[in-house]
Amino acid sequence: MNQASAFELYRMRAAIDRVLDKPRWLLAIQSRLQIGQRVEYFDAQANSLKRGQVLELCRKQALILDQDDDRRWLISYAAIN
Repeated sequence: MNQASAFELYRMRAAIDRVLDKPRWLLAIQSRLQIGQRVEYFDAQANSLKRGQVLELCRKQALILDQDDDRRWLISYAAIN
């Protein structure tokens, strides 16, 4: 990946995003989650793993209460470990 062009990396990211948006992936992850469950998730902006609690399950994302800052975030199901 270090030798790939920006265009090639963008195409790979687009392909991965399409796969992760397929209903079977979303449902597989969503089916393992419950309201109130404590989870770990990846925060792409901070490039770190965070902890939180599931408040709501939406169609493509979960509403998570972050354990550290008590803020609510919509997190992609694929980002939840």
